[in-house]
Amino acid sequence: GLTPLEDSFKAIRSANTTLDLLIVAGELSKNGIPAFVDIKSSFDDNDATKNALFGYRAPLPLDREYYTTPSKWETVEADYMVYISTVLQLAGYTTEQAAAAVPVIIRFEQTLAGVALSELEEKDADVPQYTAFTYSQLDQKYPLLVGSWLKAHGFDVRDQCGGSNDWVGFYSLNYFDTTEKLLKKTTLDNLRTIVEYKLIHASSNHLTPEFRTANWNFFGKKIEGKREEPSREKFCRDDTEYNLGDLLGQYFLDEVWSADTAKTADKLVKALKSSFSTGIATADWLDNSTRATAQTKLSKFVHLLGGPEKPQLYPTLTFDSKSYLNNRWQVSQVKIDTNLKLKGQPVDKRKFGRPPMR
Repeated sequence: GLTPLEDSFKAIRSANTTLDLLIVAGELSKNGIPAFVDIKSSFDDNDATKNALFGYRAPLPLDREYYTTPSKWETVEADYMVYISTVLQLAGYTTEQAAAAVPVIIRFEQTLAGVALSELEEKDADVPQYTAFTYSQLDQKYPLLVGSWLKAHGFDVRDQCGGSNDWVGFYSLNYFDTTEKLLKKTTLDNLRTIVEYKLIHASSNHLTPEFRTANWNFFGKKIEGKREEPSREKFCRDDTEYNLGDLLGQYFLDEVWSADTAKTADKLVKALKSSFSTGIATADWLDNSTRATAQTKLSKFVHLLGGPEKPQLYPTLTFDSKSYLNNRWQVSQVKIDTNLKLKGQPVDKRKFGRPPMR
């Protein structure tokens, strides 16, 4: 039922100011529930060997084109309104409360989509590579949008100097400038409704079957064109792999990837690399400069076999078979915390992009 959401609802409804409410939204983002900004570590464009923090617009339930292209919006508007109303009522809203909330939620999402540049537009925008701000500067410039998120995640926004890695880069400021103003002018009650919907929507696949079917009817059937709702078994299997890929992958490797197998595969790859090097050295159509460049590039190749060297196995977590959503939230908290701690650290070139069993 709704038991897993009760504490979150209480926190949302107890917030007395916009800033307090947005700090709650920032706390919820640790559980994988999108707030209004997303900050995470990735490689620094100015030094691709090192990780840094970057700020991005938080995802909306629908792709931006649905909100900004009238012809596409017409194809989903009625069904999306039904979806929002359905999950709100399943979460305890009355029919009247849900009907009043739907236009508030949709108008807010459409406004955000209208100011968010598409990925292509961002690449083409005539702006510096990125603009960096300290945590203190961000708390002053965007107290509601970014400052609240930083506070919720434990960043020190009072230190005006900070360390050499204590900054966040932003590629386009238009979204952040406009969203800060939007949050400021949105009434507390409306913003509360919007945050509650974010919580309900993000959790809808992981509550009762009625919630999951409502989500699938719109996003699976209408948006993605799927014909059949996944069985509970398939859904749970896929969700477990998505959330605990490294852990499942380790069990897989323990069964099929022996030390002898790893040694043989590594020997084969090194032989291939040696053969490439010999081919470069003996090719008569290469001049010396090109040959040297090719050998340098080959020397930088990194081969990955089996599975990651540092799999995320969640040794500090204890999973409860009766608390599915809370288990997911715990995993999300570890993933996000681990990612944020990468700032200033070398980029891990040996990190696997997918579970070993795939």
